[in-house]
Amino acid sequence: MIAAAFAAVSPTNFCILSAEEQGTGLAIVKPDGQLLARVEVGSWPHEVEVSPDGRTAYVSQFGITDYDSRIGTPGDHVSRIDLASARETGRYRLPSALRAPHGVKLRPSTDELFVNAEAGGDTMLVYDAGSRRLLRTFPLDKGSHNFVFSPNGRFVYVFAGTEGVAKYDALTGRRIAKQTFETPVRGLRVAPTGMIAAANKGEVTLLDADDLKVRQRLPAPVASQLIYLEALPGGTIVAPSLVDNGVIWFERGKPARLVPTGKGALNVRLAPDGRLYVANVDDDHLTVLNTDGSIIGQVGHGIAGPNGLAFGVCPLSSAERG
Repeated sequence: MIAAAFAAVSPTNFCILSAEEQGTGLAIVKPDGQLLARVEVGSWPHEVEVSPDGRTAYVSQFGITDYDSRIGTPGDHVSRIDLASARETGRYRLPSALRAPHGVKLRPSTDELFVNAEAGGDTMLVYDAGSRRLLRTFPLDKGSHNFVFSPNGRFVYVFAGTEGVAKYDALTGRRIAKQTFETPVRGLRVAPTGMIAAANKGEVTLLDADDLKVRQRLPAPVASQLIYLEALPGGTIVAPSLVDNGVIWFERGKPARLVPTGKGALNVRLAPDGRLYVANVDDDHLTVLNTDGSIIGQVGHGIAGPNGLAFGVCPLSSAERG
């Protein structure tokens, strides 16, 4: 499953892409930690998406610090970046009434780029990825912060903090189901079982993908808010905890445990090489983990507050460019 997920990106020759929340760019880093390029995006970039061929990145210029503090000026665009040349090739501009683009995802099996705006009214914007033309919009629940698609792209699941999780028809924008919880939701992932994994306070909740009913609760060894989680092919779920400076490791048949990674562990993603990379937003590096939870080391020292993570092709050298 790892190979299938990254079919267009070599497991031995890829780059890590990290939005620099405390900077203004997208950092492009080799797995050995070498910083190859930094592409200017604008203040407080947050999330990164990559095209299926691994050659194009999309970075949201959120413009404000985070979900809670709202320091800064809400951003107005998503940058399109050609990774081979490490340069911006266009911007998806938000309508004048909307600001603070945050989540950014390509809808599977289409040429549509989805972006949710958090300022001016919670709204999903749908662009043609090629022409950058705005195709349609639809309203979201208050506080909507980010989202994931069903594997076939028919549905989009959006999390909205204290408002919980909502399921929408990706074409019509009709809300199909909603689930609220006693604590906020700050991360979603489609698990290999087909259920939706939601990051709550002190636990991960597994939801039925059809009706969003709670199917299972996985208690954490901490009571704090969990955030952008990852679901591994074997069933393990890894959920960062900002205040605990590490990730919670949920493995079937074993007690959940804390794996320390760095200050402000925010995001974790499975890479083409089969390793996990953790973005420590209040630190300057990524922590690398094996899929058994053991720590391999740290890379990317010098990244200005790593936030969103993705993987793609590396920039060409001057010799390769000719």
